[in-house]
Amino acid sequence: MTVIKQESIFTGKYIPSEIVHRDNEIKEISNRMNRPLSGSPAKNTLIQGMGGTGKTLIVRYAAEQLSKQTTDVQVYYFRLRDYPTEYKAIKKISQELTGVDYQGHSSQYIYERVFEHIKHKKNKYTVFIFDEVDAIEKGYAIFLDMFLRYYENFNMWDKEVSVIYISNNTKFPQDLPVGTKSSWSCIDKLTFERYKADQLRDILVERAEKGLYEGTYNESVIPLCAAMSAQEHGDARRSIELLGKAAQMAQSEGAKIIKESHVRKAWDQLEYDRPVQQINALPIQGKAITLAIIWDFKKGLREKYKDGTQPTTASVYAEYKGICQDLDILILTQRRVRDILLELSAMELINTYIEYKGRYGNSLHVALSIPHEVVEKVLASDPVFSSYLKPL
Repeated sequence: MTVIKQESIFTGKYIPSEIVHRDNEIKEISNRMNRPLSGSPAKNTLIQGMGGTGKTLIVRYAAEQLSKQTTDVQVYYFRLRDYPTEYKAIKKISQELTGVDYQGHSSQYIYERVFEHIKHKKNKYTVFIFDEVDAIEKGYAIFLDMFLRYYENFNMWDKEVSVIYISNNTKFPQDLPVGTKSSWSCIDKLTFERYKADQLRDILVERAEKGLYEGTYNESVIPLCAAMSAQEHGDARRSIELLGKAAQMAQSEGAKIIKESHVRKAWDQLEYDRPVQQINALPIQGKAITLAIIWDFKKGLREKYKDGTQPTTASVYAEYKGICQDLDILILTQRRVRDILLELSAMELINTYIEYKGRYGNSLHVALSIPHEVVEKVLASDPVFSSYLKPL
């Protein structure tokens, strides 16, 4: 029995022709992107909000609509979670724009090549979308300054360059140099709120109509998907994935319709499957660091994290060293452990945010994005950790 009509409808790659419950946000973002078309100066914008609130979807939707209207505006999209330092970020941007790999050159040299390329392009207007800009952990102040003050930095007074920054961190950015801080204070800010259950329901109705065959789901299925997602996280992306997974389960069972039982099974499966495969594939060091996060957090519940803060690189590293000593595993440097934490963040196994402390430096806070008991169950199946996993 076929239930699914178009599987891609339930993936993050799909951009719907109409987006519901984000009319104001679409209007605001489109206005900022379209300003050059009316001869107005380009405007920089910071878009903030939790994951799954539609930030990326709507910005890319607005960019797609703009590209249909004109060829005079060039839009570039970059997901900076994959490039967590200033150097890696500008190097990737230069590769995309110029097609040249400037490996070994200084970041300043690469910036000059990027803006030199823009200066000689036919397009007068260039829009950059920097998604998850808060993921730039090293050198982000320089990165912001180069794009905020490009006209001064690269003598580009006859070109218009604007940037849309997307961040999950509502405190981003902090501790900027005076000049950059002054430029940043002029940036527009737009916050996306979490979706409510009724809004998620409308989103799922649109996906079901296009992705499922008519009559293949109980009328209670979509409200249930919406309610479960709203109660847990209000994340539209995950609620869409939940409906798609329930449809897959029903289809694989040969069922004629999707039932509530399929939704509940899909929920449990999604909560377990995705991280299980990733954790199983981690090398021993990655598993040891993941376990250290759990140990640190559990101890912290009794001692230091009652105010809602999260483990830091330093506190996780202390637990990590103890685990390595007990299991006779090579102890990496704290700097290398920090790099691995950022790699785990890129895999979405953990969430990270940076606390900026001015002259006292920065502190990377970390938290697992999946239930601790799931991680412990997976690690317990690894012979290296099985005898070590015991209640604190």
